[in-house]
Amino acid sequence: MNLPQSPIPETVQRPLRDVRLDIVRGFLQVTIVASHVGGFISIWLIHAAWGYSDSSEQFVLLSGLMLGSVFAWKRQRLGFAAASRDMLQRVARLWVTRLIAIAAFGAMLIALDLTVQPGAAAPYRYDFLSHAPVQAALLAAGLLYNPAYLDVLVVFIVGMMALPGFDWAAQRIGPWALLPSALLWLAVQIWHLPSLDAAPDNLPAFNVWAWQVLFLIGAWFGRRKLLTGRALPHGQWVTWLAGTLVLLGVALRVNEYGLLHLGLPTYVVDGRDKAELSWARLLHALALAVLVARITPMNAGWMQRWPLTVLAAIGRHSLHVYCIGLFLSYAATRTLDLARADSAWLEPVLIAVAVALLGVYARWQDGVRPSLSRLPPFVRMQRPLL
Repeated sequence: MNLPQSPIPETVQRPLRDVRLDIVRGFLQVTIVASHVGGFISIWLIHAAWGYSDSSEQFVLLSGLMLGSVFAWKRQRLGFAAASRDMLQRVARLWVTRLIAIAAFGAMLIALDLTVQPGAAAPYRYDFLSHAPVQAALLAAGLLYNPAYLDVLVVFIVGMMALPGFDWAAQRIGPWALLPSALLWLAVQIWHLPSLDAAPDNLPAFNVWAWQVLFLIGAWFGRRKLLTGRALPHGQWVTWLAGTLVLLGVALRVNEYGLLHLGLPTYVVDGRDKAELSWARLLHALALAVLVARITPMNAGWMQRWPLTVLAAIGRHSLHVYCIGLFLSYAATRTLDLARADSAWLEPVLIAVAVALLGVYARWQDGVRPSLSRLPPFVRMQRPLL
């Protein structure tokens, strides 16, 4: 059987930086901080409360989209071997960052566990690191120990490692290259294949064998955008279909809250499992991404204004921002726990402070340094008082 080959133009332009992707990723970081803090904001005011998917799906999909186009461009310009080396270097940097984050976050929790907050490590699955540090370190290095909040990074690593082979197949057989990935996702749904984790009593929130399909779907659309100039098919039917699925997600959530009584079948109501990326979460994530892409311009003047420039900076440095955000959100959570029960006002304040600090860090990474001349007159002093 002769399978169709994907058309590759002789010259491919370097993929342009899509500002809206940076802004969306920055917004997702803000919602992640809010969701990790907990409370009213994380329960009701993030988009996961009104649909089946949350920020995790969008991050995985958008990362695949960006890296898929980057790999295809480098393969076209530098060759397959050079593009593969570049991707492996990216994997190595992410692998090192992940280990540093596990060690730092784990050290903080274990120190609290041994001093002022007994039991602090267990909810985040760092008690294994505390009881068997050498074994935990070896398993973490081999991607087989993935404590809470950092387990999602394994999805990116596995997806990036699969990207060269996927691009090679996509060049030759087109969309059929997604078939092995889709079958692996389906196998998880049917037989509940265990996740990539060997640590005892560790239940990662992300089954890599299921979540890889979302990364590679994003890579396919990123590659298609680069090579054909258009990621999505023509026609308004795509927008209407995506909007319908997003509205259906809202209806399903409202039905769960008891505000509607739709009488839905069990397989629809139960299609929300996150660890194995259920069909409902997968469809909702894809529909939401398509809808945002269709109604948002790629680059617009208003995207260069504050606070969108700050969100874009957060999105550009999302990996380090995410790791730093873990510490800030945990500090905010502990502050809320120690505060009085009637201090609900404190939650939005703590989240705002955490987001502001992340924005300062991201802008600093962009080379923007604070200047006293930008401060209000009552803050700026021309000479010391004494």
